[in-house]
Amino acid sequence: MGPICTLKKFPFSIDYTQMFMTAYDQIKRMHIIEPARLSVSPSLNIKIMPDYSLYMHLKFRCAKRQQFDNEKYLSTNLEAKRLVQEGKLVDGLYHFMFNFEKGVKGCWRAENYSVCE
Repeated sequence: MGPICTLKKFPFSIDYTQMFMTAYDQIKRMHIIEPARLSVSPSLNIKIMPDYSLYMHLKFRCAKRQQFDNEKYLSTNLEAKRLVQEGKLVDGLYHFMFNFEKGVKGCWRAENYSVCE
């Protein structure tokens, strides 16, 4: 049958807690590092992340093992091509991410196909 594991709340020792608070206070005194950045990141939801829909779209594309097809995107989006040529954008992916909420179509490629949708 095997052993049965039970979860128990494990209280930190006072020494560990004191060591953490001392280290935290030392970091707080340093001006370059902000202790607020050490806090736990907020859970992902639409109210906290303004670009949550873009985040989910890119996560979906990664799950499908697709990558952004920059050449095809620039050939179908002349505005993005012009901005890249003028040096105002690095590539088409930046244009796509900036205009995602406006409904711009991205171009994606996998091993044997490329599609703009």
